[in-house]
Amino acid sequence: GTEKSAKMGIYFTDKDGKQVVEKNVEVQWSPDGRYIAVGKYSSGLFIMSRETKEEDILIKATPEERFSPKCWSSDGKFIVFEHENVEGIYKISYHIYSLEERKVVDEVIRAMAYYNLYDFEWSYDGKYLYFLADYDIPGTITGIYRLRVPDEIARKISMSVGK
Repeated sequence: GTEKSAKMGIYFTDKDGKQVVEKNVEVQWSPDGRYIAVGKYSSGLFIMSRETKEEDILIKATPEERFSPKCWSSDGKFIVFEHENVEGIYKISYHIYSLEERKVVDEVIRAMAYYNLYDFEWSYDGKYLYFLADYDIPGTITGIYRLRVPDEIARKISMSVGK
């Protein structure tokens, strides 16, 4: 899979060419290209219309929180996002947000708090989320996991591979 999320500034121009810049954000384009999921540090998780530039807040953050969109489902109904809490004990967790229900519907990994998760990809029909996990051992993938959304916990579907 490919990781399409990036830390950058978002540049918009009006009809006169004036630029408006949003900094310290991570973005993910929707499958149809009409929307951008935007994670703003200390602000929250938003959906922005490419056409109108209007923001629809999904989750409001505290100054100690960061949200990063990671992957849209192929049908555009769900967004996987990373939530970082930097207050007290540093914690990263991954969740699925339902755009139809307008709420978080699942914590992707309940029992994998110490794993690094990456390369999130959805099945073509949008029913399964796949991802890789490792346990802080460089070059070693602990496994490939599959999650049926939103009604099951992640299940390992491969053995460990590595150097």
